[in-house]
Amino acid sequence: MTVRVGQTPAAQFENREDVREYYVHPAHQALTQFSFPNSELIVTVDYEAPAQ
Repeated sequence: MTVRVGQTPAAQFENREDVREYYVHPAHQALTQFSFPNSELIVTVDYEAPAQ
């Protein structure tokens, strides 16, 4: 995960399965009502997946 100066990551992911788990977890689903309308304000990061 790449974090730029001044940014704090909201979540730490070790692999692609962690990312999937985060987005389908019931606790995350409750946040979508807030995150989707404000998606232009959300900072994205680069995720480098190891070759399989």
